[in-house]
Amino acid sequence: MKKNILLIFLLITSSILSAQKLTQYKAVDHAIINLNDYTDNWMINVQSQEMPKPGGDGYRSFLLDQKIKASNLYLRGKKTSKSKSSSNSTPELILENGFEGNLYNNRIPNDNTMCISNDGIIVAGINSMFIFYDTKNDSLIRRGTLNTFAASFISLLSVNKYDPKFIYDPIEDKFIVTFLIGTSPSTSHIFVAFSSTNDPMDDWNAYILKGDALNTNHWTDYPALSITEDELFITGNLLLSGVSWQLGFNQSLIWQIDKQSGYNGLDSLNYAVWSDIKDDSIMIRNIHPVRGARELQTKEQYF
Repeated sequence: MKKNILLIFLLITSSILSAQKLTQYKAVDHAIINLNDYTDNWMINVQSQEMPKPGGDGYRSFLLDQKIKASNLYLRGKKTSKSKSSSNSTPELILENGFEGNLYNNRIPNDNTMCISNDGIIVAGINSMFIFYDTKNDSLIRRGTLNTFAASFISLLSVNKYDPKFIYDPIEDKFIVTFLIGTSPSTSHIFVAFSSTNDPMDDWNAYILKGDALNTNHWTDYPALSITEDELFITGNLLLSGVSWQLGFNQSLIWQIDKQSGYNGLDSLNYAVWSDIKDDSIMIRNIHPVRGARELQTKEQYF
């Protein structure tokens, strides 16, 4: 593992950035997951029905009218006759496909994540749900809950799972899925799974990382991830239980993982955790990995 790459970048980023602490860990909770072996028995979808109001149309008619207006505004896969050469024309929004996400409840954000492979396979997630979609055949492959991914880890079945983050590896032609488990120091974990092929319905190598990584009685929140040619990087915030995420912030961490070990399905996954990342004496908050626009970085990972 290239332990010096991340350190060098952080040190040259700021002249007053203090030294970081690097700790080595090993994830021994490993399972091979095949989603064909599991079903979601509790995926209940409640649709409200309303009586039509006297003397007028119901809400369903209103929604249908809105859909028709939207379809006329944003034509699916069709180009309008407007000339794009005109200096006064505006870029057109073309709606190809989509699926309904979770409704906002004024408390929990939607936490959308999506990646797409070179073969047009979409792996997407919202809150505690995931979806696999084949864009070339315009067909749904699978939808389900994050519980399905973690079904082999029996002790965590009843613990809530959330904040999915998915990424496609164009070099390996495979997917990586991560999400959080638990919201307390005792239940907090990071789920990480590496696909064995470019088909998300094939086997996944799944690992469980400890959320209270430094044994300081905190839990991990607000994950983000990126990959280089050789490694996977996950960032997150350590928080205290029982208080808001604003007041409970302790510090931000960076997990550094050899992604080939995950693809190969080793029984234990070696990884490093960067901590005590400060600007002078202040812990840096919400460290976020930066993904490349056109290709993966060979060694450096920027934050």
